[in-house]
Amino acid sequence: MSGDRSQLLAVLLLVTLSLCTLPRQVPATTTEFEITVPEATKVKGEDSYICTTLALPDKPYKLVGVEPLGRKEVVHHILLFGCDVPHVKPKNGQQSTWDCKMAPTCGGFSETIMYGWGKDAPRLDLPQGVGFSVGKGSAVKWVVAQVHYLNEKPANEKAGVRLTLQDNPVPFSAGLLSYASWFSIPPRKQHFLVQNSCCYRGFQPLTSFAVRVHTHTMGRAVFMTRMPTDPKGKGHVLAAGDPQKPQGFNPVQSQVIWPGDHLTVACDFDSSDKSVSVGAGPTHEHEMCNMYLMVYSALPHMEMCSDGSSMVDERSPGNMPRAAALLPDPFPLWKPPQPSDAANKSVLGNVASVAMGPDGTLWALHRGGRVWDEDTFDTSERITEKDPIAVDVVLQMHPDTGKVLRRWGAGLFWMPHMITVDRNGSVWVADVGRHQVLKFTASGKLILSIGKKMTPGSGQRELCKPTQVAFMNDGSFLVSDGYCNSRVLRYRPDGAFAAQYELPASAGGGNGRGGGSGMAVAHSLVVDECDGEVALADREFGRVHRFALDSRQLIGTVDLQKFGKVWALAKGPYGRTLALTWKPGMDATLVDVMQPSFAWKLPNSTTLWPHDLALGPAALQLTGAGDRLLSVYVAPLCEECGAIQKYVLFPQSFGLPEKDLPPPVLNPAAQKPVLAHLHVGGHPAAQAAAAAAVRDSAEGQQGEAALEDQQDGGVVTEEGEKEDEQQEEEVEQQEQQEDEQEAKAMAEPQRVEQLQQQLQAMQAQLAEYQAAAAHDTQEYKTLRVAPGKYGPQGGGSSASIIAVVVVCLLLGSGVGALAVHMLGKHAAAKANKGVTQPTMAAVRHARLPQQQSIDDMLQDPEDVEPLPNGERHRLLNGGMQNGGLHLGPVR
Repeated sequence: MSGDRSQLLAVLLLVTLSLCTLPRQVPATTTEFEITVPEATKVKGEDSYICTTLALPDKPYKLVGVEPLGRKEVVHHILLFGCDVPHVKPKNGQQSTWDCKMAPTCGGFSETIMYGWGKDAPRLDLPQGVGFSVGKGSAVKWVVAQVHYLNEKPANEKAGVRLTLQDNPVPFSAGLLSYASWFSIPPRKQHFLVQNSCCYRGFQPLTSFAVRVHTHTMGRAVFMTRMPTDPKGKGHVLAAGDPQKPQGFNPVQSQVIWPGDHLTVACDFDSSDKSVSVGAGPTHEHEMCNMYLMVYSALPHMEMCSDGSSMVDERSPGNMPRAAALLPDPFPLWKPPQPSDAANKSVLGNVASVAMGPDGTLWALHRGGRVWDEDTFDTSERITEKDPIAVDVVLQMHPDTGKVLRRWGAGLFWMPHMITVDRNGSVWVADVGRHQVLKFTASGKLILSIGKKMTPGSGQRELCKPTQVAFMNDGSFLVSDGYCNSRVLRYRPDGAFAAQYELPASAGGGNGRGGGSGMAVAHSLVVDECDGEVALADREFGRVHRFALDSRQLIGTVDLQKFGKVWALAKGPYGRTLALTWKPGMDATLVDVMQPSFAWKLPNSTTLWPHDLALGPAALQLTGAGDRLLSVYVAPLCEECGAIQKYVLFPQSFGLPEKDLPPPVLNPAAQKPVLAHLHVGGHPAAQAAAAAAVRDSAEGQQGEAALEDQQDGGVVTEEGEKEDEQQEEEVEQQEQQEDEQEAKAMAEPQRVEQLQQQLQAMQAQLAEYQAAAAHDTQEYKTLRVAPGKYGPQGGGSSASIIAVVVVCLLLGSGVGALAVHMLGKHAAAKANKGVTQPTMAAVRHARLPQQQSIDDMLQDPEDVEPLPNGERHRLLNGGMQNGGLHLGPVR
């Protein structure tokens, strides 16, 4: 048996290291799991809601297909919910069934709608490589089928779902953006629009692939639009459907949804034959306005939008539970380049910064052996070095192994500070030595620069030791400036100055280098387009300042001095703004800025000098078919700290996958476009969309070779091309030899046993840190946050909890969180090529009476249900905003 395991491990290691070939797949074991209302169940009267559940097998699975079992003459709809625990838990392994019209489906606050059916829609097969995590090791440990019967259930009538489960992991997590509303439709209206808007608050992009819409008899069309980034522009239609057709999941042209996108779902109703108003509700005498947009991403994300409120639970898939533990990544193949390594043929130097690209690759910024000390800058803030750094310091790497895919930057930088990668794959570098921020293509061609080279200044286009760049969806960008000016500057996409953000005099502003309560170093920043805010790290004073994006007013200040200095900021799951804090003698801590009681320590980091962080998915090897875990990459800025440090956030329920079933590895930078592999059974439109995406990807790759030369503005020569090809061949040969040697060494029985011991030690350490995290949670008192719009911090109020319970009792389905999260543009292809954006093809409008367009309906203010006052975002059990809940009916 040990020999078999050795061979399997050798295959796994070789596959992981061979990044330019398709991974070897372990055959999946497929299981069918049926959940139906027992035939003996008595259902009488109209509009009955029956819920039923069975315990899933005690192992992780991926849900990859759903077959509905029901007839439209008997069943109005079937919904499939994912729960941590059902409302009625089976006893002694028996099936549990209950009336859920006036009772919830799940036993906790966290619910995940995973599937919906109506009007004899066909079965759903998820695209290849996409699945929902269910069972052991996931947030969905139970599935509940909710069946809405129109009338009395006929004898021996079967209704429910048959699930297709596989035990093999898949690289992408299925998710769902769900929308539901309360409303009232006035009589005698041929067109009446009900709208419901929320903002996507994830930290990585999503890709849509299927949609289900739902109304009752008055609905004519349901569609989703994206708010334009240009105030004068028109909204872009992402998905649309006819609610009078079979209500299953139908394919849509794949669209990318970016963090900060404002999405509006609108339902067009015809009440021409009604003499009284019709309200929203659960029976067929009421109406509903629902949309379920199915998406995929690397990490799971579940979210429900109800009347402008994003409903989220800390236990939602892909979220960051308070009691989870950050531990060093135990995956043995994580081997990023060392700051000084003969194999690199140069000294990379300290790691100053890390960033995750939209294609899932990791970027790192080194300093090439240059050290910033007291003699680096003179009294006028000019760098004393005479020459730029002579080695390549910008690296693109595989996120699981740290293998370098591309490097450039020799002769460009004097003292690089932080790196950022925008949604188009452009690479931004802030250089405190040049007093500039620089925008490059992914292959290193300079596109734009802000600031006067080597000249500090304080004007609108002058910078003094700038620290970082953050970007917006319309192409605008912001610069934290920095060590001298202590401000933020905003620029338009073409580099024209737009605005400046500073602390007001009442908050100690106007004094530049700090002193008193002023700001000493504007060290890092992030933009939240959902809330219209800019968050700025005031490093030396351990604070985060929040500015209104448009008015530039200071909203509030969060004091995090308890955790140390604030070194870096990053957007996290479900709208979290995360701060990397540390001071000598303390472990570094990752803190939720708006909820500082959510804090995760980085063990053994008292001497790490963490300078920057990036978030991404952990290797599939750690989770198997369970929920994919979150990784945190940390750039340690000291000579003794070594290479990039990688941590993984382990939840309490984590368990290692079976060691003798190596899961596949997907290299997001090296594979063919993901859309080429996607299919939805029986839907030609999906195949056409995939073919179009492949064509667009191929066209986008033409001319990429012209970007490979980094010297003097990207001029390409034949000699340079030949030299590049020769160097690439030599590197590939050397890496292949190293891979073969390492795979051989790793396959030895002694090494296999050593790895197993390491994993066992990791499990023991995990249990220890989880116990400590639970203890800290009990002892921790929430820090006070300066005045802002969020109200008191900490746990949700008792009123909120009571409201949830009341709503669950009233609605029955007890709607909660839903699924959607990260991913990027997988229409980008090869590892050594630039990043291209997927085609955003127009979606055909649903058929409307009198051929009225969606744009026309949106411009008719008299027949539109008004949107709620202000968009809200609530984190259940966390308290991002207190107050009662107002959930629309979901069916």
